Amino acid sequence: MELRRGRRRARRGTPAANSLLQRARATVRRHAPEDPRDRRRPELTPADEDVLRRYAAESSAADFRALLAEDVRITTPPAPPVVGAEAAAAFLARPYDWRTFPAVANSRPALLRYLREPGASHYEAHVVDVLRIVGGRIAKSNAFVGAHHVEAFGTPRRIVV
Repeated sequence: MELRRGRRRARRGTPAANSLLQRARATVRRHAPEDPRDRRRPELTPADEDVLRRYAAESSAADFRALLAEDVRITTPPAPPVVGAEAAAAFLARPYDWRTFPAVANSRPALLRYLREPGASHYEAHVVDVLRIVGGRIAKSNAFVGAHHVEAFGTPRRIVV
């Protein structure tokens, strides 16, 4: 009897999910450019690449602060987001031993970050930060934590020093 009830609930959910998908597709069609070539994300500009290189090399809160938009938002799920330039600069300048490499993720500037634990002889793949740069400043950083995200770029899990 319980199994039948579960199946009935699942069947009731399917039309609702399909309806949501249909509405979502219609919304995307209304807002997306008609020409598929216009749907591509823009390539990185030389200015964006410069911001990315500088961001990868920085370590002090003051240096990070110079690259951040006032309303910058850093997400690192499941932790709550870090919002605002001062808070973000302090967050980014924490005293960790990182090796950071500029990259591109879906035509967006990104950083591949490797972390070395105290006393370790190697760096472990740790996080991919995907950035949004607006007006020469970093407006958003979405962190994808986990070695598998870094390895998806064809990079090693570990860097030995």
